[in-house]
Amino acid sequence: MWNDLVPIAGMVTGLLMTGMVTWGLVSVFRGPVGQALGRRIGGHGADHLEDEVLELRDVVAGLAEELRDAQERLDFTERMLSAGTDRGAPVIEETGPTSTDGI
Repeated sequence: MWNDLVPIAGMVTGLLMTGMVTWGLVSVFRGPVGQALGRRIGGHGADHLEDEVLELRDVVAGLAEELRDAQERLDFTERMLSAGTDRGAPVIEETGPTSTDGI
C-alpha cells in the first residue's frame, strides 16, 4: 500500500518544486532585473549612457585645465622665491648673543 504512494509523492514534490522555481523566475524577471534586461535588449538605455559619458568628459577636461593653472601658479611662485634669494635679498640676522664662548 505504501509502495503505491511513493511515485505519487514524487510527482507531487516535482510539481511543487517546478511551481516554486517558475514563480521565483517570474518574480525576478518582472522586477528591476527584468526591466533592466528589457531595456538593454531593446537598446533604450544607450542614449542616456552616451550623454553621461560626454558630460563626464567635459568635467574631466575642466579639471585638467584647473590642474594646469594651479601648476603654472606653483611654478611661478617657485621662480619668484628662488629669484629673491639669488638677487641678494636681505637676510634677516638674529640679534643678541649667539655664541657660548663667553660663558
